[in-house]
Amino acid sequence: MIYNDVDAFFVSKIINKINQLKNLNIELYRLAQALLWVSEGMGIKKIARLMNVCVKTIFNWLKTFMYKGIGWLIGQHYQGRGRKAKLTKEQQKILTDLIKDGPETRGAQWRAYFH
Repeated sequence: MIYNDVDAFFVSKIINKINQLKNLNIELYRLAQALLWVSEGMGIKKIARLMNVCVKTIFNWLKTFMYKGIGWLIGQHYQGRGRKAKLTKEQQKILTDLIKDGPETRGAQWRAYFH
């Protein structure tokens, strides 16, 4: 099987990265663990079931890892993801300043009523 030809050097790098990632980035930890299981000869369907993802996802991870190498595994694959900001940088700064200053600086009067 092609998956058993994974170089021992890369396996050791993956193991080291898994140990570093356990508490830092759970998604990256899961990805690295799946790749390690592939290198150990575990079946793709079993890995997908353990990871609670579809088989195609495991194949995509494996294909991308084989194409892009260890650099992809250490975090490059997550760049650019996520929702685009709805506020400009200037608007974000204004909002941050308003929050830091508090409502009182803009004339709001706060009263606490206790029963």
